[in-house]
Amino acid sequence: NKYRGVKGNRPAAIFGADDLVGVDLALFVEGEFDAMIAWQELRDGISVCTLGIATNQPDLATWGADMAPLRLVLAAYDADEAGQRGARALQALSERVRLVGLPAEDQAKAAFKDITDFVLQGGELWPWLKRELVQAGMA
Repeated sequence: NKYRGVKGNRPAAIFGADDLVGVDLALFVEGEFDAMIAWQELRDGISVCTLGIATNQPDLATWGADMAPLRLVLAAYDADEAGQRGARALQALSERVRLVGLPAEDQAKAAFKDITDFVLQGGELWPWLKRELVQAGMA
């Protein structure tokens, strides 16, 4: 069940926050499994974090110092309504948050549900991420 958290997780924490130290670019995803898969694929190029489920919001008193240096936060939350609401809530915290969606399998279908679904269906994260960075003026 990918909607269960890792044993001992703290919903108020940023999973992967250690990777935010000294960087100016981060990818926030929805859920720890999405974060682990994205980190595995992208770890040499971008920090990957998650707040856990879509309804979690960072405590800026605690995490603001970790997030303040970021010039750009890409938010790739799940394609469902809860995920999009969570992504918009994260975006409301800073003008540096850019919402990004996963590509569609083909023109007739909607976007993949999440990072895990995208990778399991053969999607490659680097080409997708590079396109998003170009569009954001970061590459």
